[in-house]
Amino acid sequence: MADPSPPGRSGNHRRRGRGGKPPAPAPPSRHLAAITAPSRVDLERPVSEEFTPDEQREVAQHLAFLRTHKAILGLSLNATEDLLVNGVRPPTDRGVVKHLLSKVDRKLVERVLAREAVQRDAALRARLLGGLVRLEPDPTVLLQYLEALAHVADKREAASAFHLTVDRIDFGRATQTQMGLVLEVVARTFEGHDRVQALFGLLASPTFEAALDRSMDALSPALRAMFAPLQMAHRVVLRKGESPRDPASRALLDEGIATWLKAPDPVLRSYSAAVRERLARVAVDDVALATSSRAARVLVESLPHASPTFATLAVELVDRLLAASQDDAARSTLQAVLAAQPSCQGALRRREALGWARVGRLALMPPAQGQKPPRLARAFWLDRAAFVLARVGRRDDAARFASEAELQQRLVLPGVATCLGAGVAPDGRPYVVLEGGARPFEPSSLARAPLGDRLAIAAQGARILHAVAAAGLALPDFDAARLTLDRNAPHGLRLADLDGVVARAPAEAHAAHARLARAWLDVALGPHRASLPRLGGDELAALVVELALRAARAID
Repeated sequence: MADPSPPGRSGNHRRRGRGGKPPAPAPPSRHLAAITAPSRVDLERPVSEEFTPDEQREVAQHLAFLRTHKAILGLSLNATEDLLVNGVRPPTDRGVVKHLLSKVDRKLVERVLAREAVQRDAALRARLLGGLVRLEPDPTVLLQYLEALAHVADKREAASAFHLTVDRIDFGRATQTQMGLVLEVVARTFEGHDRVQALFGLLASPTFEAALDRSMDALSPALRAMFAPLQMAHRVVLRKGESPRDPASRALLDEGIATWLKAPDPVLRSYSAAVRERLARVAVDDVALATSSRAARVLVESLPHASPTFATLAVELVDRLLAASQDDAARSTLQAVLAAQPSCQGALRRREALGWARVGRLALMPPAQGQKPPRLARAFWLDRAAFVLARVGRRDDAARFASEAELQQRLVLPGVATCLGAGVAPDGRPYVVLEGGARPFEPSSLARAPLGDRLAIAAQGARILHAVAAAGLALPDFDAARLTLDRNAPHGLRLADLDGVVARAPAEAHAAHARLARAWLDVALGPHRASLPRLGGDELAALVVELALRAARAID
């Protein structure tokens, strides 16, 4: 691990030379290990080419390491190299720097590690290996470094420094056995999120990622179970890969993300905004991940609050939390959205709905002042976080409501609204939940409608009556209060309320519905009703055709 002490404070103090003070080494990040790419000095470039600022910082870190540990390293330095190591002269010549750093080779590493003082002091051994492995990037030295870290108390600091080391190692030549050893030592050395951080530091190296792909099947079952999910999470979130579609790979991704999200809040907030956004999307999309911990909330609330992405993900998270009965957490997230974006319609609608009176997990929109509650009430279903329509009955209606809801769920007919569910509130009132996206049908809305629209609505009502009768069911009435009209389709009439429906022979049901159709035509056509013939008991099917043809001609 790179030595954390300030350069120049061990032994000789740093002196200024004519070339000025060399750049101070950048301290290792504690929390960005998985996503911060370390700098790397390229000593193969022409010696006349100046170091880039990143390379200068990299060389300065190496020189600080050599200066701090030059006594125990036992390096033989010439006059120019001594000036570099002691910070008197800034590094400007690639050839000189290359010659100096090449003195740290495998033989020197073995000699230093064999010293009794290094073997006795675990912290010193880890510090030395953390700097040596960056100068001698070899998988064998890395394994020694990892073994040394297993005996260091501060594992988080060790994990956060990991990315400064592993990017220098060419794992392209690593064998499957070496890869297994590396992962075994990582597993022994790190726990929890420190293990995630350490692996992500390794995966920052493309050669390690490729080597892990080659070696995954050869790993022990325990190591595969530990690292395969994390590798999948890294690939999808940090490498911006596509989410897998097959169930097995998707399960790996979910497990890896769940492990990742166990990180402390400061660690999650420390990732870049782009990474936090991708991680938040994955977390919010998964019901279990969104509701089982604070991580999803931490990630979403860490995004820039003025961005559309924050509002979108926050509202989606609110829906997840409501569906999991975590109402307080949902309200807190709503407040955060509206504090940043007061005009966010999704958040405003949900905040309003949470203030409506409750029937169990249904929040019912109150009727307009002076009006009675409608048979079909607009509602917010908290268990599905959806705006729906609902029927609510009295306590003694529970058995009938359950029977009618079961029937409506099985009844797949055009023009009959889908029943989404049913239940009984704690106070004993039953309810039936119906698909939303529609509004209760108001006959008065047809007053100024064109003839074509009225004919189309009339035909749809007659067609619904015919289809229900053909299914062997009879309604006691066809009151407009049973019906809804799709908001986005002016002719989208639906039968939503099956209150009082009974089983009948189809012929008997058709005769009963023909009578209902006569009353329906009076409602749908109004003054135009006189232009249609009166119905007999068996003329319902013919009427549907006649009305449809007339509607088509009127619209043309």
